[in-house]
Amino acid sequence: MDIDELSSNICGLVNWSIDDCNELYETIMINMEEFVHTNPYAISRPSFEDDIYNYTKHVFDEQFINNNVNIICTLEQQDEITQMFNILYKMCSGIFYQIVIPRRSFKTSFVRHHIQNNINNAQLKSKIEHIDNKPQPEQRTPEWYSYRHNLITASNAWKCFESEKTKNNVIYEKCKPIDASKSQMTSRALVWGQKYEHLTTMLYEHHNQTNVTDYGCIQHDTYKFLGASPDGIVTDEKASVFGRMLEIKNVVSRIINGIPKKEYWIQMQLQMEVCNLNECDFIETKFTEYDDEDIFKSDGGFAHEANIDTAVRPDYKDYIGIRGAIVEFVVDGKSEYKFAPLFISSDEFEVLRDKWIDDMLKNDHVYLKTTYWKMEDISCILVLRNKRWFKSTIHDISKVWDIILMERISGYEHRAPNKRVTVDKMAKTLPNYFEFTNSINKVENPNEQCLLGADTNIAESLDIKDDNNNNTSDVKIETSIRTESFDDTYIHIDYVS
Repeated sequence: MDIDELSSNICGLVNWSIDDCNELYETIMINMEEFVHTNPYAISRPSFEDDIYNYTKHVFDEQFINNNVNIICTLEQQDEITQMFNILYKMCSGIFYQIVIPRRSFKTSFVRHHIQNNINNAQLKSKIEHIDNKPQPEQRTPEWYSYRHNLITASNAWKCFESEKTKNNVIYEKCKPIDASKSQMTSRALVWGQKYEHLTTMLYEHHNQTNVTDYGCIQHDTYKFLGASPDGIVTDEKASVFGRMLEIKNVVSRIINGIPKKEYWIQMQLQMEVCNLNECDFIETKFTEYDDEDIFKSDGGFAHEANIDTAVRPDYKDYIGIRGAIVEFVVDGKSEYKFAPLFISSDEFEVLRDKWIDDMLKNDHVYLKTTYWKMEDISCILVLRNKRWFKSTIHDISKVWDIILMERISGYEHRAPNKRVTVDKMAKTLPNYFEFTNSINKVENPNEQCLLGADTNIAESLDIKDDNNNNTSDVKIETSIRTESFDDTYIHIDYVS
């Protein structure tokens, strides 16, 4: 249905002229633009698509229905008008996301039609050569941690758009001297991310029949306080996704829904700005590990039911259910992983593992274990660079960096987080509390005293009255309830490079 036919249908339904319907079309476009202009941060939220639709629909209802005395329609007709609006909105949004801003993200990853032309490839090649020539310490080295400490990196820049408490956190972290020993400490979630990031890259390379190049920390050309450590960039000029960045999240517990969280979306936007590239594939994977080799074999082992034909570029979901192995060694006190090639047979793996072990033992390294894994879920979607968002928000990051530079000189100690009371300190405090309550209750033998009346007696001693005429509206009782177990809170942190 084209715009003229659609306008004709709406006009016939609500007795509008063609000019009225064309005005509606223009109004939708204007209101979408107005929403983005007045809410520059909104697109970073996962709910952006719903938010901009609801705003535009609300304005439509106010301008064209509620305030139009000529429209008297039944509920059925109102539903028809809403259906017409939705059709028109879909047409408008298609144009809006082409000429105003790109979509927040797409539902899948795909090859954009213009990527194949020679001019674009030449530009991409020049950009990648520029990145290659930049100083960039290798990821997770002492030099890398030091380099990142003097930058607001893409992975934590989202804090600059949050509450004062969150901003305070990033300011304090960047002001205090870097502790190399703590910087290199690893949590369970971080180790998991490091281990399966490489495996996810292997899957991406297999799917796209290409090679991904890993990079260290890269500094922005113009905004020297901004940096990024991309998980990879496709540097194979023959690849259909040449020049595309890769951002990997190895999920531990949360459900993969194909919609980037706010902090991840901001991270990708800043990575694209730092590297001056326009496309990023956001890939999330969820792996599980078998308890032992016997369970792995009973589940099918290295045999695969999935028919993955790279000649027809398989869907990412086709990889769900594949299995493999990771061999772990200890080298200079740190874990080093070797990954079995995808779709290897059991016999081939045994030969390869024996060779790996022999080679490592000859160099006095230690074989630790073999981990068998299974792919449970995977999602890969395309995110495009949003230059308008960056121009509208970079000043917020700049302001935070100015504070960091100033307080590195003037002092930042006032931003230190409040220390939590430890178990030892509580143990020292409790006897004092019991002594206090016992003295009030005049307890001669504290070991035989029930404490149920302690609060009442304390109140009396402090002259706290229970008066019905007292105004208690200003009294606030705050409680803090943990809604997740400590383990869940710990592992919900996805690895962020």
